[in-house]
Amino acid sequence: MRGARLPRTNRSAVVPTTDSSTVPSTLARVFGFWVVTRLVLMAVIVVTAWVRDIDVVARHRDLASWLVMRFAYWDSTLYGAVADRGYPAPGETCCYQAFFPGFPLAMRWGSQLFGGDYFWAGWVIVQASGAVAALLLWQLVWQETGSRRAAWFAVVALAVFPTTVFMSVVYTEAPFLALSLGAWIAARNQRWWVASACGLLASTLRLNAAFLTCALLMMLLSFGRARPRSVLPALAAGPAFIAGYFGWLWSRSGHWDAWSRAQDEGWGRAASWPWVGMSNWVSQMGGANSGHLLVSRVVELAATIAFVVITVVLLRRRRWAESVLVGLNTVSLVCTTTFMGNARFLLVCFPLYVLLGLRMKATPRWGVVAFFAASSMLALFNAWAWAMHYWVA
Repeated sequence: MRGARLPRTNRSAVVPTTDSSTVPSTLARVFGFWVVTRLVLMAVIVVTAWVRDIDVVARHRDLASWLVMRFAYWDSTLYGAVADRGYPAPGETCCYQAFFPGFPLAMRWGSQLFGGDYFWAGWVIVQASGAVAALLLWQLVWQETGSRRAAWFAVVALAVFPTTVFMSVVYTEAPFLALSLGAWIAARNQRWWVASACGLLASTLRLNAAFLTCALLMMLLSFGRARPRSVLPALAAGPAFIAGYFGWLWSRSGHWDAWSRAQDEGWGRAASWPWVGMSNWVSQMGGANSGHLLVSRVVELAATIAFVVITVVLLRRRRWAESVLVGLNTVSLVCTTTFMGNARFLLVCFPLYVLLGLRMKATPRWGVVAFFAASSMLALFNAWAWAMHYWVA
């Protein structure tokens, strides 16, 4: 990525020098492209499940329910359980408290439009969020670079990212990325109350939103005396929500680290030295007795390394706000007992797409084609693995 010359963040948004009159039509094409890529992934998932008779009894009993459940598996069912019954009493069921309440609550509210079906509501939320994320990503890269080509490359990179299937299934990646991008663009344009609102909503989804708030604070500090001090309490709303959720868990369980305990008990994830996680990864590689597990383990390590590389690149370019965002995520993912899921975390690391957009802009056409072809093959493989109920990330 040495050739990706990323301009520094100015005290106001970068205004592209290209004609902005055609931006709406370009965004319409971005939206169309994103929809097509989602349809391709969905077709792979549905056709695979149909041909391989996955849950065939359920398909004959209720086709509509069977279809939506092709996109609701693994953690999706836990989100649905929280949407349906709320959080169980302490000690009653493991690990539900590891999931923040924002997405299950949205599924519950949205289910009123779908006959009480939480998963259809979650699926629609994810599709809408994914499209918004693609549009915002194009807008961000265009503002950052003034290059529509780089912006297009960034969107394509997101669309064919190896774990892009999680932008189409009932997980929080799509809404979290959309809110993160919304907060970032708003902050760059000094619309701090909008940025604060997006940060607060992101904080109802995932703990990583606290890192987003730290990065927004770094961006705010870059405005010097011109920064609006009244915004500081608003930016604190996200961390306050997270603290409130942790406090609520403590009141129910008697443990101040109830969230961390749930992560450890359910997925074996706990804070640790990096070499512990690496040792566990080696053991998991040795126990990978199938092709899909082997691929997922390799992708998880590659994602972990990518986080470190991106952090170094951003620091070298003195992109302080982005460095804070990616760096804090890197520390949390490297200093842990397992690298499981790190590829999904990389999926929502939007500074990566800015770098890739610029890198692809300076890359020969054959290199661009080769890169996107390889990524697309991995994306399709993971869509197939998801359809088969194999572990993806």
